Amino acid sequence: SYEIQEFQQKPEDPAPSAGRNVSVWLGSGHRQLIVGAHADAARLTDGTLSQAMVDNAAAVAILVRLATTLQHHEFKHRIRIVFFDLEERGLLGSRHLVSTIAPDAVAGMINLDIAGYGDTIIYGPSANRGNAPLFTALHHVCADADTQCLEFPVFPPSDDRSFQRAGIPNISLATLPRREAHQLWLVLNTDPDESGLAPGFVPPILQLIHTDNDTQDKLDAEAMRLAYNVVKELLLRLDQHLP
Repeated sequence: SYEIQEFQQKPEDPAPSAGRNVSVWLGSGHRQLIVGAHADAARLTDGTLSQAMVDNAAAVAILVRLATTLQHHEFKHRIRIVFFDLEERGLLGSRHLVSTIAPDAVAGMINLDIAGYGDTIIYGPSANRGNAPLFTALHHVCADADTQCLEFPVFPPSDDRSFQRAGIPNISLATLPRREAHQLWLVLNTDPDESGLAPGFVPPILQLIHTDNDTQDKLDAEAMRLAYNVVKELLLRLDQHLP
């Protein structure tokens, strides 16, 4: 079953129109576990939309697969898989969803944003408070699967921030090649003069997303399978261990 939730864009937008979140429900517990990915595309400088394969069609495909695989699983929680609209316009879809739910009714939220290529799971932001149970669960998932996972104190913003502001435990995941993951970590988490990177260095992922190069040929099935497996195991573990 699914639900389409409409909401209005910012009133100051020149041509305000409705955004649409799509939620798929699994299980029937008293508290929710939310897994989300934004389904909108960035608007380019010429007014057209990015093809948005890495950011964020890959994550959408992964969560569709997750819903299909787990639709008959017996969960302790009520699982809500959400495809957020208008993340690229200021997290509007997730902000609206959070405004419609009681924070204490949500045990935790997993966000997947950028999962199209690479062999390393990156996750964060660990500098935020209140998310320790989700981070601990991911540590176990990565160790059990012998998967390369890199924790970021500072992490690129996505729909997880809407849940953080509401005091709902959350974690955001992505995939990148190992070298690029460490480069991004250095850019975001060190002083530019002390990162060891060349002056003005920009990680390749930041030159790909929100451009007309974010195309289907960038996607890698193994990376998407990696993200799918980690998100699935994390969700199942949280369902078992969170109240």
